[in-house]
Amino acid sequence: MRPSRSSSATKRSRPTLLGALALRRTLRGSHALRRTLLGTLAMLGSLALAACHAPHVTPVPVAASCRADGVVVLAGQDDVAGFASCSTATAVTIRTGARLDTASLQLATISGDLVIGPSVGTETIVLGQLRSVGGRIRVSGNQSLRNLSLPRLETAGAIELDGNTALATIAMPVLASAAAIAITDDAELELVDLPALVTIGGTLVITDAPKLALLELAQLASVGAVRIEHVDALPADVAEALRRLPAR
Repeated sequence: MRPSRSSSATKRSRPTLLGALALRRTLRGSHALRRTLLGTLAMLGSLALAACHAPHVTPVPVAASCRADGVVVLAGQDDVAGFASCSTATAVTIRTGARLDTASLQLATISGDLVIGPSVGTETIVLGQLRSVGGRIRVSGNQSLRNLSLPRLETAGAIELDGNTALATIAMPVLASAAAIAITDDAELELVDLPALVTIGGTLVITDAPKLALLELAQLASVGAVRIEHVDALPADVAEALRRLPAR
């Protein structure tokens, strides 16, 4: 027999309230850090919105870049310019040895994987139109990347962030579900902003992120399993609240 809506809502609200209360306790005494980090996120959001409202410019024909199959590789600013008007792709890889400005990309849907890295020289990546990634998002081996912002991303497969030596903030403010999340070996990471995330189908792993102090997961209601290790700045009650969430 299917459970009633009221019963389902009650089960969902308990972990949600637990997570929210735990996160409120976390932020006490951290206001200066929070203002700095959220100021950075506001700046990134402004960049994304500016790109959205920029005057329309007729693009150079990019039929080859907008092909339906294959992996699109963005290794230089010319690659970004040639792909800027494309809204869909099978798979996208961003890897570079120079600074890239991705704000002009109109990419909304990736049916396969989004891979960012390895790279040097690029400090900020904003994909302001991206809403869906059918495969995984892998961000790995980026030496200069400090801020990753996907302000409109709603759904994704597995999200993997590993070995990004300078990465400080991750913002996916409207992401509602993910197949799994693994954040490993990101020594400078301070803020993970996932305030709308409700469900993680698989495992949530956060390890070797000693500076991670702000973990915004107030709406998270269910997760397959949780492993949090070597995250020294994260308050123990936040980690414990996540471990107590009901498994899927």
